[in-house]
Amino acid sequence: MPEKKETAKNTNEPQTPAPKGEASKSVPEAPKGADNPAGGGGGGGSFLDTLYEKITDAIGGDNPNQYFCMTLPGTLIEAADYQYDVSGEKPAHVKANESKLVNKLFDACFMTASDNGRQLQNQYRTALNMLSPKLNRDLFEMKVRLREVLMTPYQYDFGNGVEDSMTLEQVFYRLYSEYVSAKAAWNQKQVDKKTELKRTIIDPNERRDAYLEWYGLVAEAEQPDDEHFKAHLHHTGRCGGSFMEQGL
Repeated sequence: MPEKKETAKNTNEPQTPAPKGEASKSVPEAPKGADNPAGGGGGGGSFLDTLYEKITDAIGGDNPNQYFCMTLPGTLIEAADYQYDVSGEKPAHVKANESKLVNKLFDACFMTASDNGRQLQNQYRTALNMLSPKLNRDLFEMKVRLREVLMTPYQYDFGNGVEDSMTLEQVFYRLYSEYVSAKAAWNQKQVDKKTELKRTIIDPNERRDAYLEWYGLVAEAEQPDDEHFKAHLHHTGRCGGSFMEQGL
């Protein structure tokens, strides 16, 4: 007769462990039934309580994220299905048998009559589907086309009377960089003016009036022209063809 063993399962949910001899108290008490045939209370003195405590005493362990779950009836396994020479590599059939043995998942309880119907492989696949980005072929193709457009050679005059040979991407980022630099310079000029007025004019109303008067005189000439910048970008976009015209 092949050797047979009865095994118990570990739950797949972290729980607070209980001290030895009080294992059935670490989870809230539940009524006796299929998922808890022994009841939840320890100290009842039943055979199952005693059996559970003896097994946990023998197993031991102090992992705060696990506790022992016993299945009744247990799972009968053939020892030969899991035996192999540990000095070598684990055989494929042993890996497969071990995988099948731990594939079923159990609810968080001390004793149960069966698994909860879920399988580890399905739960793992579900998690991957939820957390992994989904590939979109159309989006990938549009990105490739956009990259080709951005690498298109483009002649552009930046105001010095010479058309520089650049790619469309280089022209765009140079225009944008010039706009950001001009915007930052204008913002700093406003801060400097406010600091100057605060130092020379005490009355806040007079200081505000002086600032508004200064702003009305210099703002139109000093601040970057957003519409002019947008016109430049639109011009670079048009050269990219209908693909860029669609706003991609």
